[in-house]
Amino acid sequence: MSAIACYTYRIPLTNALPGPDGPISHRTGLLLAAEHPSGRTCWGEAAPLLGFTASLKTVTQAARDWQSEVNTLSADAAGHVTPYPSEAPGPLRFAIDQIGQQWAACEAGTSWHDWLNAGRSARSGNALWQTPEDRDMRQVLMALQAEHVSTIKVKVGRAPVEDDLDRLDALFASLPTGMTVRLDANQAWSVEQAHTICEAVQHRRALEYIEEPLVPDADLRAFVGDTSVPIALDETIRARGIDAVSDWPVAAFVVKPAWMGIRRVQKLAEQAGDVPVIVTSAYETGVGWRGTFATALQVTPPDRAIGMSTYQALARDIAWPPIPDAHGKLLTMAPGLFDNWTVDRDALEAVDRS
Repeated sequence: MSAIACYTYRIPLTNALPGPDGPISHRTGLLLAAEHPSGRTCWGEAAPLLGFTASLKTVTQAARDWQSEVNTLSADAAGHVTPYPSEAPGPLRFAIDQIGQQWAACEAGTSWHDWLNAGRSARSGNALWQTPEDRDMRQVLMALQAEHVSTIKVKVGRAPVEDDLDRLDALFASLPTGMTVRLDANQAWSVEQAHTICEAVQHRRALEYIEEPLVPDADLRAFVGDTSVPIALDETIRARGIDAVSDWPVAAFVVKPAWMGIRRVQKLAEQAGDVPVIVTSAYETGVGWRGTFATALQVTPPDRAIGMSTYQALARDIAWPPIPDAHGKLLTMAPGLFDNWTVDRDALEAVDRS
């Protein structure tokens, strides 16, 4: 019988996140540990986030249900686990998909890094932009560019449109040659507000795309067809599925493996055709971060930046050593990143299987 343990964690954030019931000051989640007969532990993280995914309580119950079904865990050469709860919440599928990859590596007698056939693959990351209050904006941007940051991601839609436009004008005026900008509205704008923004930025060559500009009940498909500004989808994919948007003329699909599962992201990438799939993190610990980064290397085009900087919001990690340079620099899949790490079990709380 394969021994599978389930733990919860709770770690502070450096800055609180906005949540549906008030600020979120701590990151909570679930870790699964599967003991392979070789003696290696295969770890997976389920990192739901209140307001965006199923609750931690729901994911934990689904994990218990899966544990009760597992008599003997196995994974094929592709890392696909049996039994697999295909209808389970996305965060749990993500954890199991991570375990499957590591289990397959154990079965092959190799490391997770070598099983991924990763070599020393690298990606540039996008950096979440915070307007500096006491430093020259141009100097800050040039310093980021010197650290291999190719893309700036700006959260918009949280302030009045006029304030967003003023902030964007200052950013584009200071942007070094070669850097691009992604705007993420998180479904904040009305159609009128979104058109106002698009008219103001449509001639900005450095603009890569605007992500999810419209409130959920607006006609996003019509808007995508009406505007000349590139539009990317994120929440819409999770809500409707790839089949519902496969013929939309969009610039990118933005996906979070931690909320969808690795296998589902891989399938989406196969269906996406020529539309690039941009992988982003979702405040995972170092356990889940590794699975997200591995997925990014598999599905995101090499010339597109990935979004892995949410890791910097964690005040500490439960995996050791910490992820180096996760805030947007050149991210490299070195062997040590995937094979020489441990989990601090003392920082975890075991979940009763009953």
